[in-house]
Formats: sequence, structure tokens, C-alpha cells
Amino acid sequence: MKTEGPRTAVLLQDACYSHRYIRSTDLSAIVERPERLRALKVGLAGGIARIEEISRSGLHVFGSPGDNLDREDRKPRPETQMKQEDDTDLTSALQKLTLAASPSRELTTTVVDIIHSTASASLASHPAAQFIHGDDPSDQILPSYSGGEYVEKLIKLSRESEDAVRKGESEIPIGLSQGDLYLCPGSLEAIQGALGTVCEAIDTVVRASRHKPSSPSETIPLGEPSSISQAPPAHAAPVERSDVPQTTEPSSSDYASHATRAFVAIRPPGHHCGDDTPSGFCFVNNVAVAAAHAYLTHGITRIAILDIDLHHGNGTQAIAWRINEETYRAELEAAARFASEGDVKPETNEQKKRLRIFYGSLHDVLSYPCEDGDPLLVQAASVVLRGAHGQHVENIHLAPYTSAEDFWNTLYPGPYSQLLRSAEAFLTGDGSTPDDCLVLISCGFDASEHEHASMSRHGRNVPTAFFHAFARDARRLADRCANERLVSVLEGGYSDRALVSGAMAHLMGLVGELDREDRALKVEGKENEGVERWWDVKKLEMLENATKKRRGGRPSNSGPSSQSNEDAQWLERSLAILNAIDPPGARTPPRSRAVPLGKTTPSMVLRERKAGATGVEGTGISASASSGSVGSASGGSNRGRGKGTPRGTPRGKGAAQVQGRTDGSAQDESVSVDGGLMKNITLGSEPRTGGYGESNGGMTAAAAVDVPKKLPRVVLRVKDPDVTS
Repeated sequence: MKTEGPRTAVLLQDACYSHRYIRSTDLSAIVERPERLRALKVGLAGGIARIEEISRSGLHVFGSPGDNLDREDRKPRPETQMKQEDDTDLTSALQKLTLAASPSRELTTTVVDIIHSTASASLASHPAAQFIHGDDPSDQILPSYSGGEYVEKLIKLSRESEDAVRKGESEIPIGLSQGDLYLCPGSLEAIQGALGTVCEAIDTVVRASRHKPSSPSETIPLGEPSSISQAPPAHAAPVERSDVPQTTEPSSSDYASHATRAFVAIRPPGHHCGDDTPSGFCFVNNVAVAAAHAYLTHGITRIAILDIDLHHGNGTQAIAWRINEETYRAELEAAARFASEGDVKPETNEQKKRLRIFYGSLHDVLSYPCEDGDPLLVQAASVVLRGAHGQHVENIHLAPYTSAEDFWNTLYPGPYSQLLRSAEAFLTGDGSTPDDCLVLISCGFDASEHEHASMSRHGRNVPTAFFHAFARDARRLADRCANERLVSVLEGGYSDRALVSGAMAHLMGLVGELDREDRALKVEGKENEGVERWWDVKKLEMLENATKKRRGGRPSNSGPSSQSNEDAQWLERSLAILNAIDPPGARTPPRSRAVPLGKTTPSMVLRERKAGATGVEGTGISASASSGSVGSASGGSNRGRGKGTPRGTPRGKGAAQVQGRTDGSAQDESVSVDGGLMKNITLGSEPRTGGYGESNGGMTAAAAVDVPKKLPRVVLRVKDPDVTS
């Protein structure tokens, strides 16, 4: 039996704060920025405090899932008792809380492991990053780690960003959304830190699921609290894939987590980014890299990705489509050789090692990237394939609901839970075992009922309790089918309250502290509705007021004049935890510093719909340029090569000819139809507004010259608007 310890880890990465908007000091229109991570941490702190409270009450028996929760001979794990306040006045109680004047991350908790990751995965050399974003990932057994054109261009753009802005140009190539995408010299550190952290999460949960303690130093005795330390667990060594070079810079610690579930709090998000198509705030695909790392390092061959962001993860679906297509093609070729020669079995050990990915998404099909009704994007966001052509895709559209009963009695158990049912069929199919499997969640909180109205303008959202219920049910799925392995990675979420409430509910579902209460409520038909008291608006307001920063960086003690002793203790504990995971004086986002401009740059506007914003100014390029098949539209995932094609052989020309330009520049200029960062991009001095949520959807093409990059399945033809047909 495995030694018990916290079964859930939370991984934080301070490097994410290095990603900043530098074109202006005005951030009012920049909705995706690393400062949002503090609201997430407030929610995590509130959730951990609640989990401790419920654990002490006996509702939850810590450790094993399933039937162990019902055993009466098990006692809750002991917990350091919080100081009992006789005074029921909330303000008085908060004033008694002493916050450290200097950064301090020393805190103990028995319910989760909090890991302050310092890991970093090099875009240029890390195997998983190259597998997803490198030039030639088509050989899954031994891919090339030589570095890709997209990666090289992204690194170059990040390093040269300040120089570009000083010249009055945009650091983002003309043709990509200037509102959704921004870079600075620190962006590379943030992106690589985010990738290193998701890889560390994979190592943590896989190691815990397979680990058998061999010495007392490797165990966490039952009842002994784990430590929130500045140094996280050491990066795991390869399990099956000892031949693959490990190029993630590890964190250093002698503490080995027993967590088989993890939540990774990182930004920028990733699920809109395809192989080489940055869009919708995303420059690399964090979840796809996590899946590749699990495959390359730990030999996991069946991975279910569950995407609950408000927006369709077109980039993730395109990457999964390409990987599955390559696996399916290899199987067909093996079967054909067997039929013609009879010397090879259709299912060899090598074939069984190939990666298969299930991608399932619950999203608003009326929102980005489908808002303009681009047929390829809408069709891609609506595809359902359960094994045909080797594809495993389940897209479900969010629907409006009239009441809590309508949501919980109809939508959640019906169409929304189909995501989990299809994932289970995939994970248990074709003779796979739980040790072959992993569950990943692309966890966006922008579908929350508390998200900004400008984001959820189509009225498709979910109650906060959804994030608890889905995490709980995904955890149970992982327990049944994936040896308990579950990693949830932050995607969207742009309102502070959406992030606070969503993080609290999601973490409580991952840990499972409400399972016993859920079962009691299930008898009454209120399994999901009954938990909402933990994050009702009144309690959210209390938490927000108590943790609001004032001058000097310290949380405010403002709040309701009188509350229950229970709430006062919860807020006090939440503040103590927040001080440990986001201490005053620790690394935080610097105040935005605009780079001095050589000339005035037009302002960038996010989220506001602009009539007539149909393309790149002065080029006549359509803003809805798309490429790829329906299943992989706009993801840039047309990387497949026929068997035997030498590495480095061009896979076709990914360019369409522009017939003319209104600015009098060169006529026969090539255009990348997938919007990728191609070579020879000229940074313009007239960046356009547009992008995530605007009428053009941010899915424009990028200017390039003679690029033998991809074989597009859709050819873009653009005419000079001044020339009549």
C-alpha cells in the first residue's frame, strides 16, 4: 500500500509574471495579463482553508479515493488547530492577524502540496516542446530535437520586442492579432517557465502513481503535515524513455510528493496555439506539451484532454488530430505490409507505443474563434468522431439554461457529461491499461457566471458549482481509468471573481473533500446544488474584501462589520495561506513600463467588436483565413509526411498570392494561410486592432515570402479591393 500524503498538488510559477505588455502603460484594454494570477491565488487560498475546515469536521477521510471515504474505522487526518477567536466581529479578528513584513512561504497544510516551481523547458531543445512545436515531429518513436522555424522566430521576436516598439513598430508581425498577442523580452522566460511547470506536474503525478517508497526519507507519515516550501519536488527522471534527453531545468528539493492530481497555475494560456499558429493570447500549447512529455518521458500512450474553457481549443484539437492521423496511418501501413508480405503482425510492440489523444471540448460555438461564422472553424468546433479514421474528438456546445434545476437535471448529466463518457470509452478501449493512461484538463474559468459580460456576451455560461462537479467527476474518471493521474492546467478566465470562485470550486473538486457530503445530498437530488454555499456571492465578497491589496502591498482588513466566528476563522486562514503563496514583497508583475516610441503607435483594443474590421489594413488580406481540414482548421497541423520522406523535405508551399496592395508595395507577396510565424516576416508600423472576440476573430494570415512550409488544404485567394470583377 502506498504511503498516504496529500493526493493533490498545486504548482505555481513566478516566471509567468515576466510576460508584459510594453506598447503602452494603459492596460485597461489588455484583459490577459499575469496580474490575473493573484485572483486565482486568492481562490486557491480560500479553497485550501475550506478544505482544511471540512477535513477537521470529519466530512472527508483524507487519502484514498472511492470506498475508503465511507469507512467508519478511519479517522480524519490530524490538522494543526487554528486559534479560536472568541470575538465574532470579523474586522476585529482580521486585525489580530499579523502578516509577515518580508516574503515568507513557510506554512504547513495537510490537504494539498503547494509547489513553487522554478522549472523551465527550453523551447529550442526540450523534447516535448519540439515534439509539438518543432519542425518535424512526425516520427513519434524518435522525433527530431533540432529546433523548428516557428520556435526560432518566436524566440527572436521576444528578444527583439523592445527594439521593435522603440522604432514605432509592433513586436507582433502584421497579420497576427495585435490586440490578443503581445511580447516582451521576458516573455520567453514566462513561456518556458510555464512549460517547465506543466512537465513537472506530469512527472509528479506519474511518479506518485508508480512510486513505492524504499526508505523512510521518501515517505510522508500519515498525519504529518507537508510543507509549503520555496523549492518544489525534484524533476523526475525518465521512467521508460531513458534514451530521450532531459532538457527541462529542474527545481531542486528532496521532498517527494505523493500527489496523483495536480492543478497548474500558469499564464499565458495555450489551447488556441497550434503547431505554429499563435492566437487568442497563446504562443505555445501548454497542455499539448504536457501530453508529449508524458508520452516521451513516461511511456503514456493514451491521453484524454478535457477542455472546459469558454472558447473552443482549436489549437489543441488540431495538434491532437495530427498526432492521431500519424498513428492511424502507421497502423494502416503495418496492416498493408502484413496483408501483402505476411512477415509483420499488424499490431507490433512499436505500434502499441504510439500516442493517441482524445480531445473533448465544452465551449460556446458563438464565441471566438467561431464568432464570425467561418465555416471551417465552426465545423471544427462541432466535430464528433469516436474512433473513425483514428480520430477521437468530442465537441459539445454550451447552451443557455433557465434555472439551477434545468442545468443540473438536464444539461450537466446529459450533453455535458458526454464529454466524460466519451473520454472513458477512449481510455478503456483497445486493451489499454490504467498505467497507459492520463487525464488532462484545459481549465478555463471564462465560462463562469461571474465572467465579464463583454466576454460572455452570448449568454452561454455555467454556475460556479460546475467547476467543482467537473473536477470531481474527472477525478473519479482518472481513478477508474488512469491510475489516478490527473493534471489540470489553467487556460482562460479574465474576471477576478470568475478566477476566485472557479479556482476555489475546482480545487475542492480535485481534492475531493466534499465527497461524503455529495453522497448525502445525492439522496436528496442536490448533489451539485448543495455545495454552492461555499462560494456564494456573500462569501466571495468577504474573501475579496479581506484580500484586497492596499498601499504597501498588504491585504486590506476591510470587510463586513460583523460575521460569524466560522467565517472569521476561514478568512484568517485564507489570508495566512495567501501570504505564503503570494507573499508581500515577493516577485510580482512590475508596473507596466512603456518602451519609448520613435513615433505614435495606434492604440490596441481588446474584446470590443469593431464593425468593418475585416483584415490587415492596406493589404486586402481576409481576416478569416483558415487552413487545414475541418478537424484541424486554423491549427496549422498539416505536418504529416509520407513514409520514407527524408527529414527536412518541404511538405508543400503554404502560401497564397496577393494580387495587389493599396499601399503600392510589392505585388507578388506570399501569405501564410495558417497564420503561423513564418520566416522573412516584415514588422509593420501600423498594427491593427482585432482578435479575441472581435468581428474578425483574430484569425488573420501573416505576411511571408516564398515559404515552402506546408501543404495547405484550403487556398486563400485575395483580390485588390479596388479591382472589380
